[in-house]
Amino acid sequence: MPQLTTKNTIHGVPSTHATGDAYRIDPKASLFTVRAFAGGLISAAAHNPEFAIRDFTGDIRFDASSPNESALALWIRSGFFELTNDVSAQDRQVIQHVMNDEVLEVQQYPEISFVSSRVTVEQLFESMFRAEVAGQLTLHGTTLSLGITAQLVLGNDTLRATGDFTIRQSDFGLKIATVAGGTLKVRDELRFCFYVLARRIPQLAEDPVTAKTGQTTGSSILH
Repeated sequence: MPQLTTKNTIHGVPSTHATGDAYRIDPKASLFTVRAFAGGLISAAAHNPEFAIRDFTGDIRFDASSPNESALALWIRSGFFELTNDVSAQDRQVIQHVMNDEVLEVQQYPEISFVSSRVTVEQLFESMFRAEVAGQLTLHGTTLSLGITAQLVLGNDTLRATGDFTIRQSDFGLKIATVAGGTLKVRDELRFCFYVLARRIPQLAEDPVTAKTGQTTGSSILH
């Protein structure tokens, strides 16, 4: 997946707004989930399917002295949504199949991305902020504008972000999943919740991973 370098562009597009310290999301210390909501004839007795997103990465620029010049870029591998509900092995297999092969179509659309275009930040306390992040979400081959509200906590070498947002599957051309012969059908809305821990990385003239390995890892997200 793409990594961060330190020139002033986002996905190769010049930006005068991406300034400040560079942070990389630590997926092992973060939690990112998506929940669907049951509908259909047996919705009252059904579970709302919830998935943990197991493979994602991202980079953030943030400077507490000029927080509105921040930027975010995030990537998710669509084939790594893991059902977390307590269901039978057979039901788990069916739901995972529907999610991967019929809804997300992960073979055709292996990556989901979000890149910010504008960040508005309000300082709440000394190290706590509220951020309104506007950007472009690309999902299932469709790119649409999306706004995300997040609470930020700035540490010595870390940045924590929590929040949630919703999308409509139909906006992105996703098939509305059905199981049990159509008696259980999820609703159009999907709710994403996140707790993200990002760690500050050195301000290098080249990609930090490239500097260590001598190999490129893809196009930059904030450079």
